[in-house]
Amino acid sequence: MKSKKFLLGVLVMVLAFGMTVVGCGGDDDDKDDGIPGGGTLTLTGIPSEYNGKYAVFMAPTTNGQIIGAKSLSGPTSGKAAKISGGSVTLTLWIATGETDIKAYTGADTVTGSQQNPIQIMIFASESASDSTQPVAGGSITGTITFASGSGTLALTSSNSHFEKPGGNDGETWSAVTSLAQLNGTWKGTYTEGPSPISDFFGAREDDGHGGGHEVDLTEMFGNMMVTIVSEMTATINATAKTLASTDKTIMTFTGGKINETGVWGKVKENLVGNSESEEGVTETVTYNDNAHSATITRVESAQSMEDEEIAMLTSGALQINQSGNKIKLPADMMGDGSPEVILSKQ
Repeated sequence: MKSKKFLLGVLVMVLAFGMTVVGCGGDDDDKDDGIPGGGTLTLTGIPSEYNGKYAVFMAPTTNGQIIGAKSLSGPTSGKAAKISGGSVTLTLWIATGETDIKAYTGADTVTGSQQNPIQIMIFASESASDSTQPVAGGSITGTITFASGSGTLALTSSNSHFEKPGGNDGETWSAVTSLAQLNGTWKGTYTEGPSPISDFFGAREDDGHGGGHEVDLTEMFGNMMVTIVSEMTATINATAKTLASTDKTIMTFTGGKINETGVWGKVKENLVGNSESEEGVTETVTYNDNAHSATITRVESAQSMEDEEIAMLTSGALQINQSGNKIKLPADMMGDGSPEVILSKQ
C-alpha cells in the first residue's frame, strides 16, 4: 500500500457492500451479539508497535468478500479485533451483496500478490467510523488456506508489509523526466471493486427499430458484484522509442443472481464487445464458468511512440524510486477511479 488514499480506499471496499465493519456499535457497545460469526482467522507476527491497536481483515474470493473483525452488530456496525502480543484472532463473515452478510464457513484458498494483496486495516480503537483515519494498513502476499471457515498465517517480512498513512514505505520518489528512465520491461497489478455490476454494464433492450429502452440491471442480475484485477506488462525501448504491452483483465462476478439458471450466460453476453480490430493488436476472451470469471487478454506488439505519448510519460506525472526499479502511476491514470499503481522492473 502506497498512500493514505489507497489505505482509505481499502475501507471503501467494505462500504461498497453498504456496511461499515468498524462503525460505532450504538449505545450498547459492550454487547457483541448481532450477525452470527463463522470461523476465525489468527494472524501472528504483527509488528509489536501495533499491540493494543485494533484490526479489520478483508480478502476477496470468487464467492464474495471475506471480512474479519471482533463482531458485527448488524449490516452497518461492528467492532474491530484487538491485537495483543503480535497476534490477532478475527471472527469471519462473508459478504456477497449490499446486505447479504453471513457467517463464513468456507474452504477457500486465498493468495495475495504484491499489487493485489490481502488487506488489514489497523485502528486506534475498536470502534471507528468510515471517516476515521487508520493508523496503519497491512498487505499480505502469502497464502491462507481456510478449513471449515478457519485459518492461520504467520506474518513475516517476506509475506507482509505494514505502512502508515502518508506513503511511508521507505522509498524515495522523484519525477520521471526522460524516456531512458523507463527503458525495460515493467509489470504491475491493480484491483477495482468489488462494485455493483451496474457500475460496469449498461443494458438496453432492442425494440427492433434501432432503438430500445434501459433494462433494470438489478432486476436482471440482483445485487451482483464485480471485482476486476488488471495485470499490466509494458516493454519500452527508449532508443527505438517503441512500446509493447500485454494487459490481462480478470473480471469475477459474485452474489446477486449469479447462480440462477441462465444468468451467467446473460453476463457473458454483456461482456461481448463490438470493438474493431486494430493493427498489431490481438484480443482474446476466455471464461471460467465454475468461478464465474472472464479473462480478457490484449496483446499489442511493439509500436512506435508518438511525441505526445513520450511527452506525457516524461511530464513528471510518473515517479520513479531511488533504485530505478519501480515506477508509480498516479490515481486515475488508468481510467477514472483507478488507484495508484506501482510497476516493478522485470
